[in-house]
Amino acid sequence: MAKIRDLTLTDIPKLNKLMSFLETDAKSFLDGINLPFPFSLLNKICPMRLKIVPESYVLTDKNDILACISVKKFDGNHKKWKISKLFMSDNPFDTGLLLIQYVITKFAAKGVHTFIANVDDTQDEIIRIFVDGAGFRQCSRLQMWRYNDCVQKEYSLDGYQIRPFKNSDAQAVAELYNESILPHFRPSLSKHKCEFYENIFVGLMHNTEFRYVIEDKQRKQIVCYCILSTSDNKNYIMDGVISKGYENLFETILNYGYKQAQKRTADLNFFAINRYYMQSSTHIENVLRENSYSPMNSSAILVKDLFRIAKSENQVKQVVFYNDINSNPAFDKL
Repeated sequence: MAKIRDLTLTDIPKLNKLMSFLETDAKSFLDGINLPFPFSLLNKICPMRLKIVPESYVLTDKNDILACISVKKFDGNHKKWKISKLFMSDNPFDTGLLLIQYVITKFAAKGVHTFIANVDDTQDEIIRIFVDGAGFRQCSRLQMWRYNDCVQKEYSLDGYQIRPFKNSDAQAVAELYNESILPHFRPSLSKHKCEFYENIFVGLMHNTEFRYVIEDKQRKQIVCYCILSTSDNKNYIMDGVISKGYENLFETILNYGYKQAQKRTADLNFFAINRYYMQSSTHIENVLRENSYSPMNSSAILVKDLFRIAKSENQVKQVVFYNDINSNPAFDKL
């Protein structure tokens, strides 16, 4: 009889027998899970808003692991979780769907209202599990681009300044991020300012991040927010958002990020992410193509919202028009 239970460290070697759909191998699955004692125990018993590492579950039949799933909280928002890793056997629809429905039911009961998964858009069957089986919808997509030249280029910041991100910038960055999203994607993909705060447990994470903002000196306004991240000090990824009307700065952002990565290692691979739910995504794609970046894997962004957007009811208002002062109304009601 199949049952679902928490993942244990002794289960990790058995994951090599399964197919990975959201990550490449069992080693990457271990990233962010193996937290030193006593933090691992504290994470298990602490409330939702204080969890710092993913929650992982396996579907087992006797001693065999049929599927494994991992979900993690969005930083600063315990009501929004991401299905980050998924391992399944030869019958993915039944086993995968069972685990996905389990975590949705479990976490929805604890107040989570949004679930997000990024799935390679070539994995049609996996997308079908999420969309047709679990009720997700395909919201948009994101794509990774690789820099081919590996040559440092000059950049200019005339009229602007770039500096490290501070927590006091979170409100302005959140407004910039949400205003840059295409309107029909905002209800599901917008972020709260708390999601931009620096994680106090950043030293325990396997990713290293360097956050920056670009300010318009004249207007004293943040017009760009970007993140340079790496997990191995070799592969660096540039991600961020830029305000509408300032897209000409994107090439500067890429060159600045590459220079910062080169300061840390000479032998590197440099990547950039384009998010197609952003208003500037078309311009960003053009800049990437013009600067020797080539497209790599593309991921579909799948979203399941456990809420409905309330629409304001159109109320009939009574309006009275008068011909002249102290006269009877010309129209009693519209």
